[in-house]
Amino acid sequence: AASSQSSLRVANVILLVAPFLVQVPLLFYGIIGAVHHPGLKNAKESFTLVVLDIVHENDFGKIAGSLMMAASVAAIMSTADSVLIVVSHIVTLDVVRPFQKACSKASSDDGTAPEDLKRPTQRIVWMSRVVTIVAAFLCIPITLSNFDLSFMIQFQSAILAQTAPTFVLGLYWRGMSRWSSMAGTLVGVVLGIGLVGNKIQGGILISLGANFVVTLVAAVLIPQKAPVSKEHAGLLEFITWRPPAAS
Repeated sequence: AASSQSSLRVANVILLVAPFLVQVPLLFYGIIGAVHHPGLKNAKESFTLVVLDIVHENDFGKIAGSLMMAASVAAIMSTADSVLIVVSHIVTLDVVRPFQKACSKASSDDGTAPEDLKRPTQRIVWMSRVVTIVAAFLCIPITLSNFDLSFMIQFQSAILAQTAPTFVLGLYWRGMSRWSSMAGTLVGVVLGIGLVGNKIQGGILISLGANFVVTLVAAVLIPQKAPVSKEHAGLLEFITWRPPAAS
C-alpha cells in the first residue's frame, strides 16, 4: 500500500514512463538486427545477434554486451520462477487444501484424528515443494521440443478462455451449478489444447463454443436453484444497464 498520495503519484508516473524506457531501446535493437542480420527465420534471434556484435566490437562493448545478456537471462529466470510459484500456489491452495479441509472435517465428525491431518500446514508446504519440482521437470521436454514462446501462449489463451462461460453464465443465470461449470471447462480445455496443438484455425473459438454448449446442457440436466440474495441482485444492478427482473 502507498504511504501517501504523493508516493502513489510518483509510482504512477514511473509506471507511465517505464514502458518507454524499456520498449524504445528494444525497438532500436530490432531495427539494427533487421539491417545487419536480414532474413532471420526466427526474429527473436535479433537481440542475441546484436548483443554479440556489441561484445565483439571493443572492450567497452564486451562489458556492455555482457551486462545486457545478464539482464536478459535474469528476466527469463524471474519469469520462470514466477510461473513455478504460481503453479505451485494454484495446485496446493486451490486444489489440495480444499480436499484436505474436507477430509479433516469428515474425520472430526467421525471422532477420529489421523496423524496426517494434524499438521495441515506442513503438508501443504511439502506438497508445494513437490509440485514445484514436478513442474520444473515437466518444463524440460517442452524446452527440448520445437514449441516456441508464441506457440505456448496460444495454449495459455486456449486454457484461460474456458473460464468465460462460468463467469458470464454464473452472473446472469442462477441455474448454474458447479458440475455444469466443471463439465464445460474440462471439455473446453481438453478440446482447446488438442485443436491448438494440431494448429487448427479457430481452435480456441471452437473449444469455447463447445464449452458454452456443454455448460448449458449440463446446467439444464443438473439444475441448481440458487437462493435469491440482495447481494446478487445488487451486483447485477451494478454491472447491467437495467435492474434484474425478480424471479
